[in-house]
Amino acid sequence: MHPDYDAWSGDEPDPYRDDEPCRECGAAAGVACAPACECDYCLEELMPFTSEMRESKFLKQSDIGTGVLMTVASCERHNVAQEGADPELKWCLSFEESDKPLVLNATNIQLCERIFNSNNTDEWIGKRVVLYVDPNVSYGGKVVGGIRVRAPKKTAAVKPPPPPPAELIDDDEIPF
Repeated sequence: MHPDYDAWSGDEPDPYRDDEPCRECGAAAGVACAPACECDYCLEELMPFTSEMRESKFLKQSDIGTGVLMTVASCERHNVAQEGADPELKWCLSFEESDKPLVLNATNIQLCERIFNSNNTDEWIGKRVVLYVDPNVSYGGKVVGGIRVRAPKKTAAVKPPPPPPAELIDDDEIPF
């Protein structure tokens, strides 16, 4: 990097950036490529979203993406209070596929009862559920989006393979 790099305002093309595209992913000069590329060129260009700056021990919207299929491992109470605050215990679902549990709200509890056809959380263990982001979830009177649960889509019934074709018999082989 050029020693005067800090003088660049960012409003015009970067005068200190090579005009060559990224050798790893082909991104044009001065343009960050896909987050999957971890070359120095691209990492330098990628700035984090604020949601990536806030660490959480519980699942949040940015952890879900477009949706994820999860297997229920347990349903337990966790302290969701900020560090140093009085304990605030909430029910959470833990999953085999994630280290972070999902804090359950009243709506998701009711949805899980319907999805798993049981109000006994012991019967939820080992069952699968899809987590997705619903932009219409409200909290404190404001629409903020949130994580919702739904049943996995049923896969189409597998049709049995057709019977093997009958052997063709030559007329000459018929004994009559």
